[in-house]
Amino acid sequence: MLKIILFFFTVVSLHVCNGQDTVRRNPDVLRFSKGVLYTYSAPARWNKDQWISFGAVAGGAGLLMLVDEPVQEFWANQNSKFLDRLERVGFHYGKPYSAFTVTSIFYVGGAAFKNEWMRDTGLALGIGLLSGGLLQTFLKEAVGRTRPSAERGAFEYDPFRGGVSYHSFPSGHVTVALGISYIIARRSEALGVKIVFYSLAGITAMSRMYANAHWSSDIALGGVLAVACGEAAVRFVEAHPRRGKRSSQALNFYPAPNGFSLVWKL
Repeated sequence: MLKIILFFFTVVSLHVCNGQDTVRRNPDVLRFSKGVLYTYSAPARWNKDQWISFGAVAGGAGLLMLVDEPVQEFWANQNSKFLDRLERVGFHYGKPYSAFTVTSIFYVGGAAFKNEWMRDTGLALGIGLLSGGLLQTFLKEAVGRTRPSAERGAFEYDPFRGGVSYHSFPSGHVTVALGISYIIARRSEALGVKIVFYSLAGITAMSRMYANAHWSSDIALGGVLAVACGEAAVRFVEAHPRRGKRSSQALNFYPAPNGFSLVWKL
């Protein structure tokens, strides 16, 4: 998976124009801890429209339970070498080691090259992915929904006792994959970057149904969780910069004679 991530970073061009620093700095350790608390407390600050939007999205995802079994049957009948390869890509992209790798690339790279935008993106990734990861781990145990592979149907539950076979809801892979993709896309203005990373998240969602590991509603609710935590993390980081002024940035793909080049400007 590291090779896949490094590949995407070799085809990315990053242009940075640093802003002016102020004397006051916010330590990243403090920003991180405050960011996690901010993410978990975000619903307390939602207005009426935000609650309506969240309820509509979550409710729509919940309605997918009515078609979970027909959708699962559809994917059970799919089989091809191409889908097998995509399944492996999606499986690895949604694993915790991918979250750690991507977060480290952004944060460590930003710190090493004194790139505030990249460093803040890494911090937002850390906040959003940790918050979403802890929450989905708890929900898996608390809900205890059976996986499709257990062949017990879509409506059997055994909270806190069922084990791995009852860890279907929500999809942890989708929470990680869409969490990565949403935060990077949210922090970038380039359409190409958004397409690449959202495509990876989509492949992960497909791969979990193709592998008979999750119901469609597990996928949807994992996505809702990823977006909610990712949005809160980005808002916190952008509202609480480490230095006085945030740097401007642009993230794009640029072709070169032999493929793509990595261009770095400080």
